[in-house]
Amino acid sequence: MREKLLIANWKMNFSIKNSIKIFEEMKKKSLEFNFSNNNLKIIICSHYLSTKSLYDISVENLFLGVQNITHLSQNEGPFTGEISAELVKDYVDYSIIGHSERRNLLHESNFNISEKLASCVNVNINPILCVGENEETRLKSNHIDFVLNQLTDSLKGFKNWDTLKVAYEPLWAIGTGVPCEPNDAKEMIQAIRSELNNLSNTNEIPILYGGSVSSTNISNLIDSGEIDGALIGSSSMDPEEFFKIIDICRSIWKI
Repeated sequence: MREKLLIANWKMNFSIKNSIKIFEEMKKKSLEFNFSNNNLKIIICSHYLSTKSLYDISVENLFLGVQNITHLSQNEGPFTGEISAELVKDYVDYSIIGHSERRNLLHESNFNISEKLASCVNVNINPILCVGENEETRLKSNHIDFVLNQLTDSLKGFKNWDTLKVAYEPLWAIGTGVPCEPNDAKEMIQAIRSELNNLSNTNEIPILYGGSVSSTNISNLIDSGEIDGALIGSSSMDPEEFFKIIDICRSIWKI
């Protein structure tokens, strides 16, 4: 069985105080589950300001990640406002890379993203590479070619395949409350997996889905066996809802 991951992306939400409060609720629930973290990774990606505070109260059933790192190759220096992988490596095991909001709003390029991937693996942070198309691209039926181009361009020169996780997140589904249809998600995941197999010569890279994931739709999304987890936004900010999703996934995956 491929590694399974459920990732909470809190985005630009919660003060440090509220981050700690929500995380403490999640800690309590995680300890009630009694699952082996070798089979399932639950990852909490807060903003930078909360990272150290959550690390100080973390438990082995919950892993920590950041939502981004700089594309600059330097570990430190005169780069105002930037945060390198080196600066967060002591506190997190994962980093989201190339989230569609950053690609779209901040115009991050595939080249920038490839630099971030390299920075992650250089300091033993597992990168979660995000790919996905906008609504216009899907309506033109160019979505598969578009996403595979994102994937291959972002992974140029990448070799640390055992660290990589990939998340498919269609832009038109994020924050809308309307997820991708399960068959459409399955089609894209299969295309991504085929391309990853060609690039890496392995079938073990986890591929996740992100975009309006909730407890009401998660079972339909992962029931096919193609999807290895989820990158979860708003539903991850409510511990009850987030752990409801976890419980459904554990039941389907039998872990």
